[in-house]
Amino acid sequence: MELFFTYICCEKDYFSIDSLQNGVYYINIITTNRSKGGMEVRSNLISARGEKSQQNVAQDIGISQKTLSALERGYRNPSIDLMKKIQNYYQISMITLFEDIFACQYYNMLYK
Repeated sequence: MELFFTYICCEKDYFSIDSLQNGVYYINIITTNRSKGGMEVRSNLISARGEKSQQNVAQDIGISQKTLSALERGYRNPSIDLMKKIQNYYQISMITLFEDIFACQYYNMLYK
């Protein structure tokens, strides 16, 4: 089966295709609508950081400690690129980490 899939992404959208076994593919699209960061995001980021210092995590991710602090306090919303860096660092889905910051429409399609 051939799949022709067209989606016009705006600057704030995230798109990925994940290959699974036996020729099965997941197509993930996240469209974002900015909203204020909530207490859930604050809790998620602080919990994910655990015992590590903000300075160490920020350095590992490649951002300033001030930026990480602003994210954890809900004063700043991350770009999609920064969300991906944080997701990869903590090994936690960006949907899980940043659910309150973005009102996401998440499309997950399975194709064989």
